[in-house]
Amino acid sequence: MTPETIRLVKLISQASGETVRAITGRERRRPLPALRWMVGRELMQRGYSGNYAAREMGLDHNTLRHGIEQLKVMALDVNWHPEQMIAAEFYRLLDSETV
Repeated sequence: MTPETIRLVKLISQASGETVRAITGRERRRPLPALRWMVGRELMQRGYSGNYAAREMGLDHNTLRHGIEQLKVMALDVNWHPEQMIAAEFYRLLDSETV
């Protein structure tokens, strides 16, 4: 993993309360897949390819694409998802780092 990916994983770990090891591992319990998708999406928003972002998170690029679509669906859902709160905290931490 690159230093940038490690930094993003540490931020999502801080936002979610999950360990870095759990986030970078293969376990599929909720919300771990969504956390990986959030980091992958952030890498793609920074200009990295989907393949690169997926590889950094240990995912297949189609899995990452599907996951990003799932994040969009969660964001539009009127029912509350724990991942929405984690995403809000993740982006708050990202914003506070760049200021």
